[in-house]
Amino acid sequence: MPSRPGRSKTAQLLGAAGISPDNVVVSYDDSGNLFAARMRWVLNYLGHENAVVLDGGLSAWTKLGKAVTDEPFTLPPTTYAAEPDPNRLATWQYVLDRLADPRLQILDVRPQAAYGGAHPGTFRRAGHIPGALNVDWTTNVLAESPRTFKSLAELQASYDAIGLDRNKEIIVYCVSGVASANTLFVLDMLGYPNVRLYSGSWAEWGNRDDLPFVTGTEPGTFTN
Repeated sequence: MPSRPGRSKTAQLLGAAGISPDNVVVSYDDSGNLFAARMRWVLNYLGHENAVVLDGGLSAWTKLGKAVTDEPFTLPPTTYAAEPDPNRLATWQYVLDRLADPRLQILDVRPQAAYGGAHPGTFRRAGHIPGALNVDWTTNVLAESPRTFKSLAELQASYDAIGLDRNKEIIVYCVSGVASANTLFVLDMLGYPNVRLYSGSWAEWGNRDDLPFVTGTEPGTFTN
């Protein structure tokens, strides 16, 4: 999403679907608000503020007895005029330049085994960005279907427990910028005012030999 070709392609797809920045877009999935939150972040990044998430997705909708259909719905194509907001995005360079900044907190939302390096996955390096705190994104939602968000009080308690400071800039990341969009949505709901998504996430950081990383269950520190 940070690249200009990616932005252009997304704008083309939105326009082809008949969506304009004036529309209210409701995103939903059946995966604990995972992909819906990512779609909402993409729209927000493109300058589309009228973007919301249907909490619990299709499962929550049908549980309430709401109507569904298998008939496609179409709108006339339009031109989607995207105006990207750079304040919503962090690049690897942006993160690297601020690793020693006490006004910044980094939040890794992968499972602890991936964060600590015990489960490296398919990446060249295992571990996390130095200084990153860790709260698995799945703690944001209920375990059983429909996987709606937990209460605001429960969510706040999760982030208070690791010392996440709403007075600091926060950068969230995961594997590919999808799960971290779910956590960013939660932090927005909780009123954290300055949160960016590192869209490249560990798929980028963990596959580069020139970026620092640490292993273990503690945040670790950055040294030049």
